[in-house]
Amino acid sequence: MVEDGTVQCWGKNEDAQLGDGTEDNSSLPVEAERISNATAVTAGTDHSCALLDDGTISCWGRNASGALGDGTARGSTVFAEVEGISNAIAVTAGAGHTCALLDSGTISCWGRDDGGQVSTDSPQPKTAHPSRSKPYPKLAVAGGLVHSCALLDDGSVVCWGNNGSGQLGNGDRLDSPRPVAVEGISSATAIASSNAHTCALLEDDTVMCWGSNTDGQLGTETTNPHAPLVTYLGQPRTGPGRGDLPRNGDRSRPGAFVRTARRRIRRLLG
Repeated sequence: MVEDGTVQCWGKNEDAQLGDGTEDNSSLPVEAERISNATAVTAGTDHSCALLDDGTISCWGRNASGALGDGTARGSTVFAEVEGISNAIAVTAGAGHTCALLDSGTISCWGRDDGGQVSTDSPQPKTAHPSRSKPYPKLAVAGGLVHSCALLDDGSVVCWGNNGSGQLGNGDRLDSPRPVAVEGISSATAIASSNAHTCALLEDDTVMCWGSNTDGQLGTETTNPHAPLVTYLGQPRTGPGRGDLPRNGDRSRPGAFVRTARRRIRRLLG
């Protein structure tokens, strides 16, 4: 997003996710057409969305699962306005689904719902029209591949959708179309989700991550893919899947990079 409210995108564009009216890949930034008042932007696997200054949301790209929220399954090379959203304050895009945080504290989601990531109680193949969640106070929303998470105003985090890698953070691997509480978090200030894992920044500047760890994305010394438990960064902690972070300055181990990790995650989470 540029200061003047326009949006610049680059990279793969075979599903028109760059929004420039073409399906041509670009290694240089191209301007998304007809967007001039964006306040935030989010990129999913093959679609993108912008939050506009009037509280509406526009999306473009692949729409086979209804991720653009315009009530159709037709993709769009330029923006399509999401139906029924006029009071959004945040937006996040996943793999075929999108969620928006509304100023009422509710979350509205639409698109791919095979894992319950749209939280419609009974998962459906797709939901092209935005659906509303239970109205308890929320501060942020984050979308992963087939799961979604929300930060609540009491510092806790809830997640819903696919849980095959423990990405819901509730200690089991059962999918849930309804929000479940992430264990051990009560002071989160920001959240970010990726394919099958999520991280939360806490008030004390530590970071907790949970879910898939096949590439070491939880920040432990192991890449054990069966480590869905919450991972602590920034303070020594031991236990299954949590690693053993050293108190000394040994730079050969993950604990030595805590300050750098904090700075990078702060930038990621905004």
